[in-house]
Amino acid sequence: MVEFIFKQKEIIEKKRKKKIEFSDTNNEYNHKKMMDDLNQLNVQNQKIYDKTFDLEQKNNSLESKIWNYFEKKNNYLETKIEDYFKENHKILNQLNIQIQKIYDKTSDLEQKNNSLESIIGNYFEKKKKKRGKKQKSS
Repeated sequence: MVEFIFKQKEIIEKKRKKKIEFSDTNNEYNHKKMMDDLNQLNVQNQKIYDKTFDLEQKNNSLESKIWNYFEKKNNYLETKIEDYFKENHKILNQLNIQIQKIYDKTSDLEQKNNSLESIIGNYFEKKKKKRGKKQKSS
């Protein structure tokens, strides 16, 4: 009976060792699997990071291109507007000069007209006086 108990104890001990070995093997397998999964996640994470970095670079490049485009367009428009203002200013100056010439000419014509009216008035006045003298003498 002692032998039986001893044998049973050996069997139990062997099973326990097998369980421990199985458990150790299972733990190693699980640990290895977990590490593989972690490595895959790290690889995926790095790919995502790289893709994000590339997208940020492209975004920055596009922003820069857009700003450059609008800055050039804005500068072009500002230059055009300045040119239009300069041209309009020249035209206004020319119009002012022409208006002044017209005003001067009008003033000269008014003076000549007044002078002619005076001469004509004087002429008819003299004629009237001469007729009056002729009628009085007749």
